[in-house]
Amino acid sequence: QTGSGKSFSMLGAVTHPKLKGIMPRSADYIFDKIAGDKTRKYTVVAQWIQIYRDKLGDLMQEGGKENVDIRFDEKDGVTLPGAMVTPVASA
Repeated sequence: QTGSGKSFSMLGAVTHPKLKGIMPRSADYIFDKIAGDKTRKYTVVAQWIQIYRDKLGDLMQEGGKENVDIRFDEKDGVTLPGAMVTPVASA
């Protein structure tokens, strides 16, 4: 599916507001909601994972580390052991 627009759908043209992709629109939405809630303090973290040839890769680490697992448990929900977690302060 080379050239089918997957990356553009996810990222868009970040510098052009009408052409933002799913990720920047989602980040804008999350931070707009946080800005509107003065009753709580929020900590936002991000992970950027890709699926390539049935393997999970961490795009926030040099070389896209491919030993990321996906797990679920009742206490923590879905986790991605091996993936970098990065604090973010704005979209």
